[in-house]
Amino acid sequence: MSNKRYSINIKATDYQKIYKISDDNIETIGFTWKELFMNADGADSLGMLIAQTALEIMLNKAIKDNNGITVGKSETRNKREAEKRNKRKANTEGNNNSLELIASFDKETIGGIVGALSGTVSIEEIRKAPKITAKISLDNNISFYINLQVHSRMDSNDSWYFLHTLLNHGKLKSHSSSVFENMDQLYDFLLVDLFADSIKKAIPKGHYRTYQRFERNDDRLKGTIDIARHIKLNAGKENGAIAYSFRENSVDNRFNRLLLSAYKHLKERYPQLVEEKIDKDIAIRDYINVLSFQIEHSRLDVHKIIIENATPISHPYYTEYEETRKICLRILRNIGMSIFDATSGQVRGFLYYLPDIWEDFLMYEMQRRYMDRYKILAQEPYEYVKTLKGKYICTSIPDFVFLHNNIPVLILDAKFKPGWSDNSVSKKANDIDKCIRDMVVVKAKGTGIIYPFKLDLAKNVKKLEDRQKGRKRTISDNNDIYFYFFPVGIPLSNQFESYDEWRAKFDYYLNIFLEALEKDLEECCGE
Repeated sequence: MSNKRYSINIKATDYQKIYKISDDNIETIGFTWKELFMNADGADSLGMLIAQTALEIMLNKAIKDNNGITVGKSETRNKREAEKRNKRKANTEGNNNSLELIASFDKETIGGIVGALSGTVSIEEIRKAPKITAKISLDNNISFYINLQVHSRMDSNDSWYFLHTLLNHGKLKSHSSSVFENMDQLYDFLLVDLFADSIKKAIPKGHYRTYQRFERNDDRLKGTIDIARHIKLNAGKENGAIAYSFRENSVDNRFNRLLLSAYKHLKERYPQLVEEKIDKDIAIRDYINVLSFQIEHSRLDVHKIIIENATPISHPYYTEYEETRKICLRILRNIGMSIFDATSGQVRGFLYYLPDIWEDFLMYEMQRRYMDRYKILAQEPYEYVKTLKGKYICTSIPDFVFLHNNIPVLILDAKFKPGWSDNSVSKKANDIDKCIRDMVVVKAKGTGIIYPFKLDLAKNVKKLEDRQKGRKRTISDNNDIYFYFFPVGIPLSNQFESYDEWRAKFDYYLNIFLEALEKDLEECCGE
């Protein structure tokens, strides 16, 4: 009996509950649930439950044993992983580190990710799920191929202005001409961004080189004369040429041909993104120019190059290039969702972790505003509590430490969880406790939280204003130390005609936050 695989597209937002995803966001491809269940009663309801259950199983697979997820890492995450490696004195960076991104979902909730995941789930796996109590009358040879697309809850389905702003802060000068408004355009951005990032990590190792055998027919003899080929090419000719072959440790090899082909493909398809993210980076541009000069362009047969690079890079010195190889293959195979091509139950995808990108964005904006007066440390570890032998046993890592004349004055954490926007007090206690602990460890004069507030201009502007006015509260009745709650208004993107209009309003509310923070910093400094 042949295997049958049915495709399902699912759209969701970060931190969304899996079993709250509506049927409007679950799309079956080439079939309907009624057809699959032969018009049985309740087919659509059962089908939606199957899709939700398959999604949960796929996420669990990714967390448990997957290594096929490519992550666009922020400066925050790169720094965090570097600290971990230094602490362990070993380089453990690899794809599996990406799993902590989606491990943040709590059983039945998607974590703080944006991007796409794809994987196959069998009907037998679905039957074993606790939520499936009804008998599923489907053959055991059936499986479901799940395509999950996740965008930010701060954006509408068709205008991804907030996500665009986070991912491009400080990088792209143009606005509306480069805004992505759907998942396909996000893939474009991720492909270019991940390609550039992977090359940056590999550049310190130099160009990837391997010994290659070359054949030439000219007057610059080196290596071994190829007599048979010389007679064939030069007999009876007074051209001064000699046919010869030689081996050389060269950049003209299968991997660099792959990299150069991927770059040329991106350049043709996304010229503006490549111009901003790759060509304007001097190190990357020089690196690619060397390849372009030394590799024969007649050898750039994409189909052949893909086949040649099916084997992973195993040389211990060039381990950083393995991730680049995978990204380049995805670029050249880019035919929509099939770039993930999950097989054998493996989950694949592109991901960004929104809390990290949110932290990076805030750091960039605060440094621009306060760099003349305050030094801001991000993700700096502080050890505390010693054993009897004098060894620290705990580490505190606040998101932002503000220093004035090298004295810590304020500790702030950036939060992206929905609990802060919806004013759910029960979800805030642990975050508040951490901030107060960080404040004590660093010996700052205050602490607080920065969080995004989803702003509906027709409904809750007054609510945001009330939160801005009431941002400062004493930690307890026993002291005069303050805890600060800083909301940053994020206007709904579907209430604006263009990105530029939305960005102007967003910058207005961002500036309100920055002015309030500046005033509170001055107060913490006693000014």
